[in-house]
Amino acid sequence: MNSNYISLDTCTWIYIVNGTEPVSHLMFIKEGLENGKIKLILPRMVIKEWNKHKNETVKKGTLKFFKDTINSLKRLSKLIGVESKEPFWSFLVENGKKEDYFKDLLDKFQQKQQQIEDAVKTNIETVDEIFKHKNTIVLEESDNIKLQASELALAKKAPFIKKNSFADAVILLSFITYVKQKRIEGAKFISYNTEDFCEKENGKKPLHPDLKPFFDDTKSEFYKIVGEALNSIQENIVSEETIQLIKERQEEIFDEDYNCEECDGNRDGYGNIVSFWYDTEIDNEYDGTHENHKYNVALTGNCEWCNSLHIKCPKCESVTALSEYHFDEKVECEGGCGLIFYVDTSDDTDYTGERTIKIIDHRIEKCAECGKDFIDVNKIEICDECEKSHNEE
Repeated sequence: MNSNYISLDTCTWIYIVNGTEPVSHLMFIKEGLENGKIKLILPRMVIKEWNKHKNETVKKGTLKFFKDTINSLKRLSKLIGVESKEPFWSFLVENGKKEDYFKDLLDKFQQKQQQIEDAVKTNIETVDEIFKHKNTIVLEESDNIKLQASELALAKKAPFIKKNSFADAVILLSFITYVKQKRIEGAKFISYNTEDFCEKENGKKPLHPDLKPFFDDTKSEFYKIVGEALNSIQENIVSEETIQLIKERQEEIFDEDYNCEECDGNRDGYGNIVSFWYDTEIDNEYDGTHENHKYNVALTGNCEWCNSLHIKCPKCESVTALSEYHFDEKVECEGGCGLIFYVDTSDDTDYTGERTIKIIDHRIEKCAECGKDFIDVNKIEICDECEKSHNEE
């Protein structure tokens, strides 16, 4: 039986594990390795990147979706309230609990967190087993491959069109060099990294012309979706409907023009694209006497790599990035418009990601006498009560 040679870059393994593509792909690959139907070509660079990011990044990416759903349900609960007697989603709630349907739904959903964490842990362990399998071919990084990658960088050819993509180049060139040396035809290289490996052309993203000669010369194949590569090995592993959904998800991930301000995840082979953009309610601490009181909603998104929060300022439309290390402290808008953001996590007692984004009234100061917060309109550094007390004395 002839073996099918496949190779996945780091970001593609991550997207399988976090559920962007069916996790059943992992079992198909593992079973294929067991019966010899598949042989995995694994550059050492992929192992390094996987070990660096498998826990932190994969778990964050998956659990972020879970936490965002919880927060969305909570916002809907506040918006709808308890007056609606029969919402269209009432079929999700057990009979006899219509008055508490949102509470029941949230409670049930939150109980699933441990199951999700366990599933992600199992997926990570499966990838680790695949990497150590006897039919997995680990490729060491040679000086010649590093030299080829440097030459691509100097010539500003893909994958160095937009940024420093040395790791991506080493992974691809390791694959190409191996299949060429072993005279393997039909080997499949799979990458979600369309930003570096592809070019936009009439709404499509074919393999970049700079890289096409590598694949033509070795008679290798390039895929952007794991399911399509596996379907070429065995028919109907993934349905056309599922593949279309995956393509739509890829568009959401990689068509966003904004890159994270907190990390350079792309250089490690995984997109630092800011996605999950949605309107978020803002607790505005300005009173009605100030023009800034009108900003109650802001567009927010999170980095696919480090999960840092990005806030698009509702006043000047610039983007301010906040990692979790900047939560619970005042951060001024990067656009210089004067708005001050504050991510309050004081209600996150159960570690589900509960947080409130606030706009702080810049006039609020701590009273020099009593220490209480107050609006220092007159710039006298003490609150009205303390001033009154001084006047009475």
